[in-house]
Amino acid sequence: MDQRVLNTNQRLRKALFLLLDKKPLEKISITELCTQAKVSRGTFYIHYTKVTDVFDDFKLDLAMQVAQALTLNYPDVDTLIDTFNKILFQNLTGFWHLCNNQQHQRLVNDLTSMLFDTLCTGLDIKKNDKEQQIILQFVANGIVNSYVFWLLNKKTTDFETLVQTERKLLHSCLHVMKKIN
Repeated sequence: MDQRVLNTNQRLRKALFLLLDKKPLEKISITELCTQAKVSRGTFYIHYTKVTDVFDDFKLDLAMQVAQALTLNYPDVDTLIDTFNKILFQNLTGFWHLCNNQQHQRLVNDLTSMLFDTLCTGLDIKKNDKEQQIILQFVANGIVNSYVFWLLNKKTTDFETLVQTERKLLHSCLHVMKKIN
């Protein structure tokens, strides 16, 4: 993609997140978004038709980043989870706004599905092994939803505690899976 297009999209996204700190998505006008981003309305309309398109574009980018990262082979589950954590942490502001504006459920479902598929592939779980699939679905849901909980309740704990707790829970679930076999 052209660097100018990327720059414009990043400026609009950053401006949107700044405005979302002050008001809900549906109350943000194209004019104030363009003013905040220092982008003309004409330029805005080259890329988008409405303000929510900028938000939708962020969701799509985040989902694509995760999907690309999760298609790689990982030497162990910890490395996989670290990669997942890194991507979400790099996009924390946008993910927080998604959660705070009740726009996150579809993305949460997509992220959970991608993480589940990657865990099944990485751990070589067979399609007919329903018990292990249930455990991995539980793990994938737990990891993704723990982010949502943490973002909406940041004062309860810090990010490092969240990551360490996820890691302990993941290893406990993997231990249970070994016992089942």
